[in-house]
Amino acid sequence: MKLTLLLSILSAARVGAQTPIFRGECRVTVVEYLCTEDVFGEQCNHTRLTCDDSEGVIHDVLGPSSEEIMEMVDAGIIQSTISVFNPNDEETVSFDGENVIIDMSNGFSLENLSITQGNYPTMSPKKGDNKMLLVLIDALDYDVDYTESQLSSDVFGTNDDHTDEVNVSSQFRACSVNALRIFPGVETSMTAPGTIRVDINMNLNNGSDSAILNAAIAAANAKLNISLPGSYQNVYFAKRGCYKDGQGPGCGYGAYAGINSWYSMYPGRYITYSAIQGHEHGHNLGLYHSGEGGLPYGDHSCKMGNPLYGDELGKMCFNPAKSWFLEWYPGSGELVFDKNTDSVMRKKLVGAGEWENPNQGQVVIKIENGDKDLFVGFNRAAGANSQNDEFDDEVTVIEAKNSNTISYQSYIKAHLKNGEEYTQNGVTVKVCDLVTNVVPGYANIVIYNPSKNNGDCESGPCTDDPNFVKREEADREPVNILKMEEIIEKRIYNPSKNNGDCESGPTGLPTPVPTVSPTKYIPITKSDQWRIITSKSKSGWALDLHELNFYSDASCSKDSKVNPNGEPFDSGNAGEGWLPENVFNKPGRRWGGRKSGGYFLIGMRFNEVITVKCIELLQGGDPHYGPEWTVEAQQAGSWAKVAEKKNILPSNEHVRIQWVVLGPTPRPTESLSSSPTLRPTESPFSSPTKPCADDPNFVKSRGGRQRTC
Repeated sequence: MKLTLLLSILSAARVGAQTPIFRGECRVTVVEYLCTEDVFGEQCNHTRLTCDDSEGVIHDVLGPSSEEIMEMVDAGIIQSTISVFNPNDEETVSFDGENVIIDMSNGFSLENLSITQGNYPTMSPKKGDNKMLLVLIDALDYDVDYTESQLSSDVFGTNDDHTDEVNVSSQFRACSVNALRIFPGVETSMTAPGTIRVDINMNLNNGSDSAILNAAIAAANAKLNISLPGSYQNVYFAKRGCYKDGQGPGCGYGAYAGINSWYSMYPGRYITYSAIQGHEHGHNLGLYHSGEGGLPYGDHSCKMGNPLYGDELGKMCFNPAKSWFLEWYPGSGELVFDKNTDSVMRKKLVGAGEWENPNQGQVVIKIENGDKDLFVGFNRAAGANSQNDEFDDEVTVIEAKNSNTISYQSYIKAHLKNGEEYTQNGVTVKVCDLVTNVVPGYANIVIYNPSKNNGDCESGPCTDDPNFVKREEADREPVNILKMEEIIEKRIYNPSKNNGDCESGPTGLPTPVPTVSPTKYIPITKSDQWRIITSKSKSGWALDLHELNFYSDASCSKDSKVNPNGEPFDSGNAGEGWLPENVFNKPGRRWGGRKSGGYFLIGMRFNEVITVKCIELLQGGDPHYGPEWTVEAQQAGSWAKVAEKKNILPSNEHVRIQWVVLGPTPRPTESLSSSPTLRPTESPFSSPTKPCADDPNFVKSRGGRQRTC
């Protein structure tokens, strides 16, 4: 009995001694996620760490929060793909054979680790020829539901049987003015350019991100007889989705990628979206997110903000901070203003989407500002940046820290129109002129130290930049259509020569072109297409809507609810499980809305003309709700503005928007909104504007002197 007990103790000791040992040192990679709503209701971690062991296997690092990781990144303690430590030598670090676990209790911080900075080559260079591979993952339970030819075209461009005009290859060439050239690799096992399909011996269901990625890397290595990344600078992986306990797909993210690394992963349809491809590729280039306010990727003037969601939506470049780091604009991206030595700088800015050579002007100017500098550029919505989603044709000021290998998290500090200015730490940026009716469009700006210079745009010859000139009258922009409408409606006149009557004769003013929405509400009640639309959400990038109901009675009475027979449509959504039909008679489901062209919209194309006098909507809570909504109806091929509600607060109650007809000159009720306002010129709608006296079609209203101009 004693011998048996002794043998048992020795056996247990041997088992205890077989604690998994991490292979070599941990090479740390910072992994950034593009978070979306998760159908499982779990929180998406924007940032996590992984460890590459000596054999190239990727292990999750558990313990540190996204916030602590970013603090260590900003402090320079963690540098993605450069920082290393040995998990076997750290008392607070354990390894379970799959994950590296850091005990963050008792005030422990990542800076307490014995981290050193290695010397590793940049896997994804910012310029030159980048050879790329696309890997489609077929698991035991779910296959990628696209063909190799389809996805090859979505990433690299045109194939014989599938054409994709906006893709990551074309967009990087356009934004970089051909400085960065992505091309597909060539292997004998490929059935489409740069693309292979592999089988992995595991399920997607309940599989961790790292386990799936490791299995795909191993399968690709076996198929190509290489060790990834090999000669490839970038490898995109595509999987069907994420599944948990048989439910899904729903990852809570659109993609993820390693910073300053070579890989990125795309679930479901997100691999077809060129803006998301470019966003993740940007992480590989060393770019962190671009934010606004408290939102880490809320800067929608930059591809590193929350990008455009759509197969053919991708014509967006990078903000000035990222452009400075990328070094794509020689002679136009190295200029520095230092308030300690410089008094004033007058320069001409051109947009990255239209820049061709340094003679045209500057793409970005850096303002020395301590640890985090300011970067100034012209966000011209044209060319490669024509589908930009925010701050079109404005001068943007971005705050960020850049190093030789990394462009850190940036935040937009100001977006300036003509005549506006922004001051920080004793330096002022002022916009003197914006010109968008020429190619390239440009902005004349002055950067100055107010203690040394008054920053006058017209103080004399601007000898520091021969391109900075006062616009001649011939170069003036065409009069804004909405402003012309306002002029006509107010009827500018000389009282000594004219009585100012709108109906008294020609004004001599040109007739506005009917290209924008009406400036007043039109309380329409009959149409076969209805929608609600807004440019705003509290989060800035997403909107949740639980219900959208149409009523034929102005009181929204239950018995007047319209049966939603027709085709739902929207501006975009978070994918399967978040579609527009969820808001119509599907309790417990919701629409996960995404912007397109700067707007969230959702509506219904009914099978017949219906009467609508009231709508009710039920939104999600903070932060994915819209503080204001506009109701619109289709009339003669154009969208007409019917009613509007503003100052909506997050609530679990229905929001009601009503409108009524008040006789021959209808207008909305006072409860709906303040006096009608002009819609911004970037609004994606089209409706005829009002005529005035210089128009031969201009006539008096029947019944008297009612003004119609």
